[in-house]
Amino acid sequence: MNMKRLAVGLGMVLIMAVALGSAEAKPFHSKDSGSYVSEGTPIDTNGDSRTADLVLTSGKGSHLGETTTQAVVEWPKDFAAATCPNEISGFQASLVSGGFVIRAAKGDLLFGTFSSGTNCSISQQTLPASA
Repeated sequence: MNMKRLAVGLGMVLIMAVALGSAEAKPFHSKDSGSYVSEGTPIDTNGDSRTADLVLTSGKGSHLGETTTQAVVEWPKDFAAATCPNEISGFQASLVSGGFVIRAAKGDLLFGTFSSGTNCSISQQTLPASA
Protein backbone atom coordinates (compact mmCIF):
# COMPACT_ATOMS: atom_id res chain seq x y z
CA MET A 1 0.00 0.00 0.00
CA ASN A 2 2.84 2.41 0.87
CA MET A 3 4.55 1.63 -2.46
CA LYS A 4 1.34 2.54 -4.34
CA ARG A 5 1.12 5.87 -2.48
CA LEU A 6 4.78 6.56 -3.16
CA ALA A 7 4.36 5.76 -6.86
CA VAL A 8 1.22 7.92 -7.17
CA GLY A 9 2.89 10.78 -5.23
CA LEU A 10 6.03 10.59 -7.37
CA GLY A 11 3.91 10.49 -10.53
CA MET A 12 2.02 13.61 -9.47
CA VAL A 13 5.28 15.46 -8.72
CA LEU A 14 6.63 14.54 -12.17
CA ILE A 15 3.41 15.71 -13.87
CA MET A 16 3.57 19.02 -11.98
CA ALA A 17 7.24 19.46 -12.92
CA VAL A 18 6.47 18.88 -16.62
CA ALA A 19 3.50 21.28 -16.47
CA LEU A 20 5.57 23.99 -14.79
CA GLY A 21 8.44 23.49 -17.23
CA SER A 22 6.12 23.88 -20.22
CA ALA A 23 4.69 27.12 -18.76
CA GLU A 24 8.06 28.85 -19.16
CA ALA A 25 7.81 32.14 -21.08
CA LYS A 26 9.02 32.09 -24.66
CA PRO A 27 9.74 35.02 -26.99
CA PHE A 28 6.74 35.99 -29.10
CA HIS A 29 7.16 36.94 -32.76
CA SER A 30 4.36 38.01 -35.05
CA LYS A 31 3.81 39.33 -38.56
CA ASP A 32 0.80 41.62 -38.68
CA SER A 33 -0.98 44.15 -40.85
CA GLY A 34 -3.85 46.46 -40.08
CA SER A 35 -5.09 49.99 -39.53
CA TYR A 36 -3.78 53.01 -37.64
CA VAL A 37 -6.03 55.91 -36.59
CA SER A 38 -4.09 58.96 -35.44
CA GLU A 39 -5.77 60.43 -32.34
CA GLY A 40 -8.52 57.83 -32.74
CA THR A 41 -9.44 57.64 -29.04
CA PRO A 42 -10.60 60.07 -26.32
CA ILE A 43 -7.62 59.07 -24.11
CA ASP A 44 -5.23 61.89 -23.09
CA THR A 45 -3.17 60.78 -20.06
CA ASN A 46 -0.77 63.76 -20.00
CA GLY A 47 -3.33 66.53 -20.60
CA ASP A 48 -1.63 68.02 -23.70
CA SER A 49 -4.85 67.83 -25.81
CA ARG A 50 -3.38 65.19 -28.19
CA THR A 51 -5.33 61.98 -27.74
CA ALA A 52 -3.99 58.45 -28.11
CA ASP A 53 -3.74 56.61 -31.42
CA LEU A 54 -5.71 53.44 -32.11
CA VAL A 55 -4.00 50.49 -33.83
CA LEU A 56 -5.93 47.40 -35.03
CA THR A 57 -4.02 44.51 -36.59
CA SER A 58 -4.30 40.82 -37.42
CA GLY A 59 -1.57 38.35 -38.19
CA LYS A 60 0.10 35.13 -37.23
CA GLY A 61 2.17 34.65 -34.08
CA SER A 62 5.09 32.29 -33.55
CA HIS A 63 3.31 30.01 -31.08
CA LEU A 64 -0.16 31.56 -30.75
CA GLY A 65 -1.36 30.99 -34.32
CA GLU A 66 -3.71 33.55 -35.86
CA THR A 67 -3.99 36.70 -33.72
CA THR A 68 -5.77 40.03 -33.62
CA THR A 69 -4.36 42.98 -31.70
CA GLN A 70 -5.88 46.19 -30.41
CA ALA A 71 -3.45 48.81 -29.15
CA VAL A 72 -3.80 52.33 -27.80
CA VAL A 73 -0.62 54.41 -27.91
CA GLU A 74 -0.22 58.00 -26.78
CA TRP A 75 2.50 60.26 -28.18
CA PRO A 76 3.24 63.84 -27.08
CA LYS A 77 1.68 66.77 -28.92
CA ASP A 78 5.02 68.06 -30.22
CA PHE A 79 7.50 66.01 -32.23
CA ALA A 80 11.11 67.17 -32.69
CA ALA A 81 12.85 67.34 -36.07
CA ALA A 82 14.98 64.24 -36.59
CA THR A 83 16.47 61.88 -39.15
CA CYS A 84 14.51 58.63 -39.21
CA PRO A 85 16.29 55.24 -39.36
CA ASN A 86 15.66 55.13 -43.13
CA GLU A 87 17.79 58.32 -43.43
CA ILE A 88 14.78 60.49 -44.40
CA SER A 89 14.24 63.73 -42.50
CA GLY A 90 11.18 63.57 -40.30
CA PHE A 91 9.89 64.11 -36.79
CA GLN A 92 10.45 62.00 -33.70
CA ALA A 93 8.89 61.64 -30.24
CA SER A 94 9.03 59.23 -27.29
CA LEU A 95 6.07 57.25 -26.03
CA VAL A 96 3.85 58.79 -23.33
CA SER A 97 1.88 55.61 -22.54
CA GLY A 98 0.23 52.67 -24.23
CA GLY A 99 -1.31 49.27 -23.87
CA PHE A 100 -2.52 46.35 -25.96
CA VAL A 101 -4.69 43.24 -26.06
CA ILE A 102 -3.79 40.25 -28.23
CA ARG A 103 -6.49 37.65 -28.93
CA ALA A 104 -5.06 34.27 -29.90
CA ALA A 105 -6.69 31.73 -32.21
CA LYS A 106 -8.13 29.68 -29.34
CA GLY A 107 -9.64 32.77 -27.67
CA ASP A 108 -6.88 33.41 -25.13
CA LEU A 109 -6.31 37.10 -24.30
CA LEU A 110 -2.89 38.59 -23.56
CA PHE A 111 -2.87 42.04 -21.95
CA GLY A 112 0.22 44.25 -21.88
CA THR A 113 1.61 47.74 -21.61
CA PHE A 114 4.35 49.41 -23.59
CA SER A 115 7.28 50.51 -21.42
CA SER A 116 9.02 52.60 -24.08
CA GLY A 117 8.89 53.42 -27.75
CA THR A 118 9.85 55.92 -30.41
CA ASN A 119 7.75 57.18 -33.29
CA CYS A 120 9.61 58.51 -36.31
CA SER A 121 7.31 59.85 -38.98
CA ILE A 122 7.80 61.88 -42.12
CA SER A 123 5.60 64.72 -43.33
CA GLN A 124 4.30 65.11 -46.88
CA GLN A 125 6.85 67.87 -47.50
CA THR A 126 9.79 65.55 -46.77
CA LEU A 127 8.73 62.61 -48.97
CA PRO A 128 11.16 61.90 -51.81
CA ALA A 129 9.78 62.50 -55.32
CA SER A 130 9.64 58.73 -56.02
CA ALA A 131 7.39 57.95 -53.02
